[in-house]
Amino acid sequence: MKIKAILQSFDVPNRNKRFYPLSVMKEAIERFLEMVRNQEAFGELGHPKDFDAYRSMTIHPQYVSHIIREAWLEENILKGIVEPVGPYGKALEELVEKGKIGFSARIYASQWIKNKDGYEEPRGNIHIICYDAVILPSHKEAYVESVIYESTNIADNNITIPYNFDCKVCNLYNMPTKRLLKL
Repeated sequence: MKIKAILQSFDVPNRNKRFYPLSVMKEAIERFLEMVRNQEAFGELGHPKDFDAYRSMTIHPQYVSHIIREAWLEENILKGIVEPVGPYGKALEELVEKGKIGFSARIYASQWIKNKDGYEEPRGNIHIICYDAVILPSHKEAYVESVIYESTNIADNNITIPYNFDCKVCNLYNMPTKRLLKL
């Protein structure tokens, strides 16, 4: 399973009263895209529970649920292909199949300022630590767009059928994935 998702929107206020100007975030986005290319863009299932700065800036292997395999900007939207992996990968898969899951950034900035509209904006040294899988993302757009099943086989009546499709079609016809596979 791979997940196509919106990871973050820029130049719009989010639910946490923050505003991430794309022009200010460009360098941090480029560094994050380099992490993706280097296969270092892991995330956790949920944000860390404690507010310790070290913990917030660290992705611990024992909490990993996914890696971002591809990422790209479409205008002011950062999208990505996410693959469930690690100790919480199966839990992420189940949540994606059963409910509505989004992604939320952990961002470090050496300074936060209030803009003229009262939203906090990052300044100075800015780093995108990761995108964690969450139930209610701070960016209202940052949800799973579709699920892609590939290089997998399903067995039906002792016959193995290879498949590769994007489950957006399931949403179009309002039917569960498993029902579509039996058609």
